[in-house]
Amino acid sequence: LDWCRSHAHHKRPSPSLFAPFFLSLSTTMAFVRGLWTAYLRSFETHPLTSKSLTSGVLYGAGDLLAQGISYYRNDDAKAPTAHIEEVHEETDGAVVDETQTQSLSVVPASGRRRAFFSEVWDKERTLKMCTFGLAIGPYFHHWFRILERIVPRGPTVAQLAGMTTMQTRLAKAKGVAYRILGDQAINAPTFTVLFFSGMGLLNGMDTKQISTKLQNDYFTTLKANWCVWPFIQLVNFFFVPLHARVLYVNVAAVFWNAYLSFMNYKH
Repeated sequence: LDWCRSHAHHKRPSPSLFAPFFLSLSTTMAFVRGLWTAYLRSFETHPLTSKSLTSGVLYGAGDLLAQGISYYRNDDAKAPTAHIEEVHEETDGAVVDETQTQSLSVVPASGRRRAFFSEVWDKERTLKMCTFGLAIGPYFHHWFRILERIVPRGPTVAQLAGMTTMQTRLAKAKGVAYRILGDQAINAPTFTVLFFSGMGLLNGMDTKQISTKLQNDYFTTLKANWCVWPFIQLVNFFFVPLHARVLYVNVAAVFWNAYLSFMNYKH
């Protein structure tokens, strides 16, 4: 029994063996937190640059998502099939390479991912969306500041002194409702025109082609916007500070950007 206890004691791993792992994890987490803090601080110190870069990256992410969805749904005409390299043995025992074309529905997931990134992904299209995102970042920066001045977040300090809690909440809700109304009545129609016009220019369209694109897709996109964005902006205007609103909108808009990319490039 004593031998068993001694043997078990010697087999127990020393806590010091795990110290490097936990130290490395702690250092990594501290580094990530530091980067995130510096990134958030940049929205106050360098607002235009930070918002533009963030916007560019997330517009590109939206386009990549749109292309991926189209590909995996097998809707992308550029890649109805994928080429898979296979190795098999002939009857005489010799090993030969053979390339087969398979339907996307039977290609393994790992093969489809490789095929998407190597053969299907339109990098130029994603770059154009990134470029538009970079350009539109300052627009949203100034729009939210204008909206903040036109429609205050809530009652002033002097007004709060004579108001009950319920009156204060109602006043804040009223301010948010006015902001959402202003955003959807002014910003949404304006941005939709800017998007199709800007992407049209980046794609080499002339004014007539851009006008046709707007006639075909403008109101469809705007109606979809009115079904989605009032709810996103409700959270934005109620809880998100002014300097972080472009970041919130862009993160919330990754799926919306995918929809915009689909609308812009649909045939």
